[in-house]
Amino acid sequence: MGFLSSTEIKGIPGVQSFLLSVESALLGEELLDEVGALLLARNRQRFLDEVDPDGVPWIPSRAGEERRARGDTGTLFDTGRLFHSIQLVNTGPDSRAIQTDVEYAEKHQRGLEGMVQRVFLGFGDSDLEAVNLFLGTRISELLGGVRE
Repeated sequence: MGFLSSTEIKGIPGVQSFLLSVESALLGEELLDEVGALLLARNRQRFLDEVDPDGVPWIPSRAGEERRARGDTGTLFDTGRLFHSIQLVNTGPDSRAIQTDVEYAEKHQRGLEGMVQRVFLGFGDSDLEAVNLFLGTRISELLGGVRE
């Protein structure tokens, strides 16, 4: 019982203030946009690298190999329309999506109608690690501001 009788409550306003700052830093629309932008950049880079979200290389297309031989872009990059259509979209409160509105995208993503499947949208283990690192950095920055 000695422990309970010696506990002071002086720090409650400071703790409450800190918890509110953590909540606003980790639960806001801004954070969704930042994490979404991180994942969008990773999806676009994988598209250029011609690998799926798990890092597995796509089956190269003949046209892509010919373009690469000329020093140009590769598979799924004839006009660049599909690549440039990959966007971060606000799909509602507390929700973001990375998507495309190109009509033939799903055929490539899922391998439909005789197309070779080349998954270009998705979330892999390395994305989870990147998001965790981002959030860990954000929390460390918050904790760095706590001194007492």
